[in-house]
Amino acid sequence: MRKKCLFLLVVCLLVFQLAFETFAAPNGKVNLTTNFRRIEVGKDQSIRLDIYINNTGREERVIDLVIEKPNGWEAVLRSGGYVVKSIYLGPRERRYLTLEATPKSVRENQTYTFKIKAVDEHGYVVDTLSIQVVVTGKSVAFTGISLSTPYPSIEGPSGRDFEFTVTVKNGEDAERVIDFSALHPPQWLVTFKPRYEEKQIRSLSFKEGETKTISVTVSPPPNVQPGTYGVTVAASSGPLRKEIKLNVTITGTYSLELATSNDLLNINAVQGEEAYITLIVKNTGTGTLEKIHFSSDKPVGWDVSFEPGEISAVPAGDSREVRVTVKPPSDAIPGDYLVTLRSTARPYGSTDSLEIRVTVLRSVAWGLIGAAIIIVTVLALFFIFWRLGRR
Repeated sequence: MRKKCLFLLVVCLLVFQLAFETFAAPNGKVNLTTNFRRIEVGKDQSIRLDIYINNTGREERVIDLVIEKPNGWEAVLRSGGYVVKSIYLGPRERRYLTLEATPKSVRENQTYTFKIKAVDEHGYVVDTLSIQVVVTGKSVAFTGISLSTPYPSIEGPSGRDFEFTVTVKNGEDAERVIDFSALHPPQWLVTFKPRYEEKQIRSLSFKEGETKTISVTVSPPPNVQPGTYGVTVAASSGPLRKEIKLNVTITGTYSLELATSNDLLNINAVQGEEAYITLIVKNTGTGTLEKIHFSSDKPVGWDVSFEPGEISAVPAGDSREVRVTVKPPSDAIPGDYLVTLRSTARPYGSTDSLEIRVTVLRSVAWGLIGAAIIIVTVLALFFIFWRLGRR
């Protein structure tokens, strides 16, 4: 009987332990880590440390992040330029955060402890990361990483790349590998290249105090709407991180297209008389076309006019009709002639042209004159034969 009771007791303990583990940690473990658990800084020096949070489980997790900072310090966790209070982790996913701490009222030769706690959906503290910061009275011998650019804002139409020149300096007294990253709008592409080279990079090695220049190419998607967009470029190495804001202003694409209302590129015109053709002016770009003018290349002595002679504006995707009058001279030789119709608009460079084949026909008046000559000739011949017949 005792053995049965002991066996049941052991089974109950195992079941209780399994149930506790299941409910206490249903989604696996979450770990907080950093490469630097104890650092030494100057009295007025701010701190930037990489913090990694890792979900080792097979289920997604939502983790709240709590910072217990010592007196005299301000501290936040950031990612992508945002202050992070809670984070989503997919199965077996690892995410990167940055601890930013600024001294407000600290003492020299003191050790300060920061604690970062990961709290799960049920309010349990699943992990705690402690970081010790020793404040000394020494002046900081390095200036960290610095970024600069002569042109932080570039403007241009969509469908093209924007290239920025960024100067990177390792202000430390030791060699460092600096990594580059960018925060940009969705579907945009940002690439990094050494200056005057074609290979793309993600990091560069810098000697003590060395300065290098890199090219940052920003490629918006082809269907981007006009406007100003920000791209944040970051250079980081261990606890050091520096960001620079670049602006891209998309002015839209400007494309002008000419067509005829019936899609035909030929008309007939009678000598000395007007012929008409309807021209369709289309804005196939993403920006508004303004002050659209018209001109023509025509044979000598011809008249070509447009009504209206100028269109003030055509919005993107819209079109306008223009009536074109073509008048060959009265003495034009019947046959085929080419007349080129052109249009130009602002912004400058928005142009298009059409070649129209004009078939010149003889005037009806000339036909009547010819018929009259024939009739007069026939009558004259008839009169002559009639007179000669009487003799």
